[in-house]
Amino acid sequence: GDTGDASVRFLLAFDVGSEKFRTIQIPDFGQVQCVCLLDVQSHVAILRRTGVYTARLSIYKEDTASDIGGKNWTETVIILPVCWDARRTLFFHAIAGADQIFLESHQKNDSGTTISISLYSYCLKNKYPKTKTFEQIEIRGIPSSVPAWNCTKLCTSFCESLVL
Repeated sequence: GDTGDASVRFLLAFDVGSEKFRTIQIPDFGQVQCVCLLDVQSHVAILRRTGVYTARLSIYKEDTASDIGGKNWTETVIILPVCWDARRTLFFHAIAGADQIFLESHQKNDSGTTISISLYSYCLKNKYPKTKTFEQIEIRGIPSSVPAWNCTKLCTSFCESLVL
């Protein structure tokens, strides 16, 4: 239905246990350019670009009280290890059961061809300082003769759920 407010944003979630749909209100982030939806520590999370070297990770913590005004969201500023611009495509992966986010960076040349791929790790457990950074993961043994196609992925996540 018409809410009368075009800026109201929400996620539609299906609760397997109750077999019902529900909505999760998303705080107003203002003008957003790049957004990634993640499952972080079994919580819905939104990672969004806030600058060429910064991003904000917003994690939704379920509460039995109503979620008015997005009060259930906590935010952390993350310093990116590379510039998030037109010459790089960034992929963020949250790994189930691990307190880490992996960043896969695809560097492109002027014609848009991927010329290098890097992988970084971000630890979610260490809460201090509030502004955190990624650490590069050194990859050895992949010869430079292997083409870096646009569909090449260094990291992928798999999640399985079994409800009895």
